Amino acid sequence: ICPTSPKTEEACIALYAPVVCKRGGAYCNYDNECEARRFGLDANDCKPIEETRKAPIYDDAEPICPTSPKTEEACIALYAPVVCKRGGAYCNYDNECEARRFGL
Repeated sequence: ICPTSPKTEEACIALYAPVVCKRGGAYCNYDNECEARRFGLDANDCKPIEETRKAPIYDDAEPICPTSPKTEEACIALYAPVVCKRGGAYCNYDNECEARRFGL
């Protein structure tokens, strides 16, 4: 389960460089590595979300996440991140609508 409250008082700048971090069997999304550290995750367990769209997130993930939309559905610019499992890969999208656009 992803942590829901900060573990440290570290101050982070308002930088949007989203990462996904593996914690046990869960994949947790944060706005940046600093935010992930604040919630008690090790930055070594995090990868930039943009990278996860091009290749598997972790070694135990085999299939590659879709990189081009499958539909023309229009999505609003809402950041409510979702992680979708596709085969052995965990794919990250900004919201459920974006995931649907990519066929997940």
